[in-house]
Amino acid sequence: MNFKPFTAKKIFFTFSALSFLILSCAKKTENQNQLSVDLENKNHDWFCFYSGKVKQIEKIADSPVVPQKPYTEATRISCIRVAPQIENQIQKAYAVVNQIGFLTFEDDFFILSEDLSLFSGKTAGNLVFYENTPLCGLYKNSFFNHSIKNGESLKSSEFLIQMNPETKIFYKIINSENLSNDFHTQVTDFIWDGNVFSCALKNSSEEQINFSYISFQPKESLISITPSTASKKILLSENTKEEFRKQKNFSTLETAPERLKSLVKSVNKKLNFEITLYTNQGHSPKTYVSKPDLQGLSATAIFSETYSAILFQDGTMYLNGFMHNSSQINNGKTCGIKLPKLPSGYSYTGFAISDSTLYASWEQTNFINTGKSGFLKVNLKNALKNANLM
Repeated sequence: MNFKPFTAKKIFFTFSALSFLILSCAKKTENQNQLSVDLENKNHDWFCFYSGKVKQIEKIADSPVVPQKPYTEATRISCIRVAPQIENQIQKAYAVVNQIGFLTFEDDFFILSEDLSLFSGKTAGNLVFYENTPLCGLYKNSFFNHSIKNGESLKSSEFLIQMNPETKIFYKIINSENLSNDFHTQVTDFIWDGNVFSCALKNSSEEQINFSYISFQPKESLISITPSTASKKILLSENTKEEFRKQKNFSTLETAPERLKSLVKSVNKKLNFEITLYTNQGHSPKTYVSKPDLQGLSATAIFSETYSAILFQDGTMYLNGFMHNSSQINNGKTCGIKLPKLPSGYSYTGFAISDSTLYASWEQTNFINTGKSGFLKVNLKNALKNANLM
């Protein structure tokens, strides 16, 4: 999967068809409220990426034009998720900004932390957490990376990096050389289950491309490991393609947690969709599909300790539970929220909630290419209160 966003650059139904199917064909059950809350302008702000910075805009049409690039090389949010909850603290959220660094969200405050020496010219993604510290993977795409086309190294030495949540400084944890002696091998994908990292390694020599699979387990806190010490502080083991794909494969919606199945009760059963679920533990997400044999519309879901939420790529969202330090949402019933409609060719690609603020990433897509990109910031608490849902 190579750190793809949940949109996966697939060809989907039009957003208008998706909205119609989700909102007009909803079931009425005693546990669901079918009211769709349209956000008022005063409750949200738009931001885009331009020249390596975050720029506030009035509307997406005002964002500067940028050249379209393959999604692996474009500046865009490749992954956004909520961090594990720390007692008596505001629950933070983070986003990996491809080619640049990390965004940290803390309620209505956010900051972009850059490290071009690590991120520039590489594909970044797979945001996970270890001891509440955000980690991500880096690699160079052998098809689209411009440095490879210019005859430079076929690989990125860096593989797994961390960002200190307090100082916002990035540190290398493990390099590709710690996992393979072959100069052309790099890690292009990994799964973290809370105990073991399962990795897909790609060898891109001039003659051929080969894949291999390994697993490793830290012998001590991963945060204290560096590339110079990794060989002595991780336990390596062989893995197989079959085992890796088994971990990566989709599961059917019937096997999903009840919290997730409850969220999608309002969605038309004729609609096929894929839901990438992020839990509060910070491990790699799991994907559930309603109809395994068919290509589906994409959505992303969050389980926190107090709420559950799901966002479809057209901006249709379902939410239930408790906001941080607030009353119960909609008296315990699931409520629908409609984020602002995006222009044609744009989609929402993920979201996170920090305290009372919702952040939703968006981007302009054209098959595998990405143009404009950014995120929407929503005062979710005010929006729900204005709709008498809190």
